[in-house]
Amino acid sequence: FVFGGTTPHATTSTCCSRTRPQLLSPSLNPSLVMSVKSSKPSIFDLKEQLAFYGAYHNDAKNIVIHTIFVPTIFFTALVFVASFGALFEFPFEIPALLAPYAIPNAALLFVLIYGLYYLILEPVAGFSFFVIMLGMWLGASHWYTLQGSQAVTYAFGLHIVSWAFQFIGHGVFEGRKPALLDNLFQSFFLAPLFVWLHVLFVFGYRMPLQKELQKEVDQRIKIFKEKSKKAQ
Repeated sequence: FVFGGTTPHATTSTCCSRTRPQLLSPSLNPSLVMSVKSSKPSIFDLKEQLAFYGAYHNDAKNIVIHTIFVPTIFFTALVFVASFGALFEFPFEIPALLAPYAIPNAALLFVLIYGLYYLILEPVAGFSFFVIMLGMWLGASHWYTLQGSQAVTYAFGLHIVSWAFQFIGHGVFEGRKPALLDNLFQSFFLAPLFVWLHVLFVFGYRMPLQKELQKEVDQRIKIFKEKSKKAQ
């Protein structure tokens, strides 16, 4: 994504023979203004979810920070749950090459749940990132197998550092609170997929969708700026 806002301005409207300032510019999409005010996007509406996410991730430095540290947060979380050990047995034989890594633990369950949801939202990006998540599961499981509690300790340190960089990205570069304070579900379930989609977008994936998102994100950022200006 390459997101950006526009300069907000004010206008006036007449009601009951009196003139009063409007809260938002008439150039804004009225239906979008109402949707921003009234509700969070549906969890199965990819475009709305991406537009919501993009409005919170407009600065290039913040985008880079998220591209690096969102996957790190996800991977270290897999290490945490991998520490619970094997939860069941595979109903089929695992290839000898993968046997030391392919442990049927809670990390695998997380990857399967995330993967199914991502496939429903966006099949191509969802499938390709599902493959990446399977690699993360194998790596997290093997790391815990090799180092045990020490792996969890290191993963915990990386996890905290990654979250710290996220907040720095928003506070220092974005100038806006993290999306998790407005949409917790998106922050924990959708951020990994959105970061991956951003990488795909850089290589020209789904250009028409990118253009539509750019317009909607610009509108959302404009709404935010005008509301912030009125609140001062």
